[in-house]
Amino acid sequence: MFGFSLPKLILLAAIIAVIWWGFSRFGGRKDRLSGKADDKQKTRDSGTADAVDMNKCGVCGEFVPENAGNCGKSECPYA
Repeated sequence: MFGFSLPKLILLAAIIAVIWWGFSRFGGRKDRLSGKADDKQKTRDSGTADAVDMNKCGVCGEFVPENAGNCGKSECPYA
């Protein structure tokens, strides 16, 4: 009665797979209903830029962003 057989093990694996799929599919619903997912999306979108292209200054040798202003040196090319 309580012995292990292949059909019982397959049925058990199928039940576990369905439960796992259900939690992964509908587990985020709680976050969506409470607004937590929207907060995560807002902070991800409203943050600063992830990467900025940098250029090496020919005068001082420092790396500065492409859209940088004058660094204060008299011969600064980023004026």
